[in-house]
Parts: sequence; C-alpha cells; structure tokens
Amino acid sequence: MKRHFAILVLACAGLVPVSASAGHYGVESIGLFDDQMIQKMVGLGLEDTSRLWSATTTPAKRREVARKLSVRPATVLEWHQFCDLLRVDGVGPKIARLMTHAGVRDLKSLAKQNPSALVPKLKAVRSKVPELGKFPDEGNLQDWVAQAVEMVRKDRNRKPGR
Repeated sequence: MKRHFAILVLACAGLVPVSASAGHYGVESIGLFDDQMIQKMVGLGLEDTSRLWSATTTPAKRREVARKLSVRPATVLEWHQFCDLLRVDGVGPKIARLMTHAGVRDLKSLAKQNPSALVPKLKAVRSKVPELGKFPDEGNLQDWVAQAVEMVRKDRNRKPGR
C-alpha cells in the first residue's frame, strides 16, 4: 500500500509517468518532430503524447494548436491519430508507425481490423519501419484490436449529449 501511495505522490508531482491505459511518450522520443517543433510544443505544454492527444481531440482544438505551431490542421490531425494509437497498451511509436504505414491510422480504424488480415498488411510495410525489432504476432494484434474496441466504446460514451 505504501508503494502505491508513493508512486501516486511522485506521479502527481510529475516525477514518474502515469500509465492509465498505455505508455505516454515524450514528444522528442516518437520520431515525428524536429528540435524546433519540439521546443514549440513544450512551450505550449504539449511535452508528451498524452497531452498532445488531449489538446487535439476536436477540430476546433486542432485548428488552435495548428495556428500556434504554424502548421496545417491536417498535420495536427495526423499527430492526434498517431497519439491515439499510442493509447493502446503495448503499442509504442514503432508499432504505431508500422500501423500507420499499413493504413491503420487511429483507434477507430484499429478497432475495425481483423487481426488475421492485419498481419499480412503489416508485413507488407515492415521495410518502412526497419528498426522495429520483434514483429507483433497475431496474439498481440488480437489484444490490441480488443483494447481499441473497448476504448472506442468508452470514448463514444463520454461524449456530451449521450
């Protein structure tokens, strides 16, 4: 019990990452941004993928972030979708990049996938993410699709007016 309390205190102080549903990555570590963009993002308080995802959940929020960062809203949407995939436990930046190249751009599209059919799609684009390391097996994909289905359902139920 003391250990959990200590972790909670450190997490609230920002000294250890909190993993509610999946890992949160510093924007500098996901391979999408140059140093100048990272500095701008950190200046806006968007230093990790969880904060970037939260700050870009609606078109209006994406337009505002795009304006502040001097990029197109479509670019911010791509970032949001990438961060959306990172919400799945077990999906890190390399796997998210692999999925993106295979046409699985966000949580909703992952939730619609048949894991058996996804394996060949991922293998076909693996050369675009050469540093991947261990290739995910069908069991991983089944788990990730199941998580995505549940998360999409929860996200839908959280929307105002429902």
